[in-house]
Amino acid sequence: MTTREEVTLLFEERRDAWLRGDLDAYLALWAEDMTGRRVEWWGMSVAEVQGGRIRRWREYWNPADVA
Repeated sequence: MTTREEVTLLFEERRDAWLRGDLDAYLALWAEDMTGRRVEWWGMSVAEVQGGRIRRWREYWNPADVA
């Protein structure tokens, strides 16, 4: 089971790669089958981490904000 410390580090790495604009480093943090499509949102995210990578990702947002 992934520890809270490992998840925190993973999300810090994700944030840092995003802010640097380092697409390769950002995508390396995701399981291969999670990177096949573009997604944009305003809302809240919930993730499942397995093996040091983001395995599942769930978004919660208000569709009225996107319309």
